Amino acid sequence: MSKTHPGAILLAAFFVSTSAAFAETIEVPADHPTIQAAIEAAVPGDVINVAAGSFVIRTAIDPLGKGIEVRGALDAEGRPLTRINGEATTRIVDVKTGETNTTVFRNLRFENSARTSFGGVVRITGASPVFETCEIRGGSAIYKGGGVWTRDDAAPIFRDCLVTENQCEIVGGAFFADDSSVITIQNCVIRDNTAQSGAAIYINGSANAALEDSTLCNNQTTQIDGAFSDLGGNSLTNTCGCLGDFNGDGMVNGVDLGSFFSFWGRCPAPCPADQNNDGVV
Repeated sequence: MSKTHPGAILLAAFFVSTSAAFAETIEVPADHPTIQAAIEAAVPGDVINVAAGSFVIRTAIDPLGKGIEVRGALDAEGRPLTRINGEATTRIVDVKTGETNTTVFRNLRFENSARTSFGGVVRITGASPVFETCEIRGGSAIYKGGGVWTRDDAAPIFRDCLVTENQCEIVGGAFFADDSSVITIQNCVIRDNTAQSGAAIYINGSANAALEDSTLCNNQTTQIDGAFSDLGGNSLTNTCGCLGDFNGDGMVNGVDLGSFFSFWGRCPAPCPADQNNDGVV
């Protein structure tokens, strides 16, 4: 019987502990001026902490196959204060190098992407990143996935996200699951997206989408096209029925209260804060 020398065990433990110790938090823009520059400098396990504010990008963010976290800031209500702006010139995120669930995008708002053929805001090819507490807004595509397009056995997870106001001329306003990819969607709000079919989610061929505790509403024309896995706790409605949710994030909180007071006084119809329709808030 072969035996492992105690020194070998201690040496292995040393390498594990020192690898964890070498993991760093990289600040943007304090340490590196751009998110992509920080990614290029990062090693697996690092956290890239992106300050609040708007960051304009010219090329899509690529995590380069690294198990890292790109983390933004949140306001007091838990909404992203870090906005990644494509200025209508580029896709926002392109994940394509075999990333696993150790690659995480958290607390980020992706907005103002370019109009593309496939995957307006996020494209995921053969990878499995995690998007948590993110907003994917205003994407546009011609053929597939105004917001997100997944393909080639991709298996991303979207958790606690808002996916809204994305549009595709053909199919998959918010999400398009292609090839054999599987999209896991947990506790998300998918609303106000448009496409000819599958305005919230279009599942193609052997692909799948697993939905849990999520709200799909006011996606035009059809919400879901294709077979999907209903893991429970989901709500699919033609209209978004919460009168107090003025900003459309699926929650009623202090942000909505601020919006309510912004309507104060005479408020001609249509006025979302005038709940008794008397023309006054």
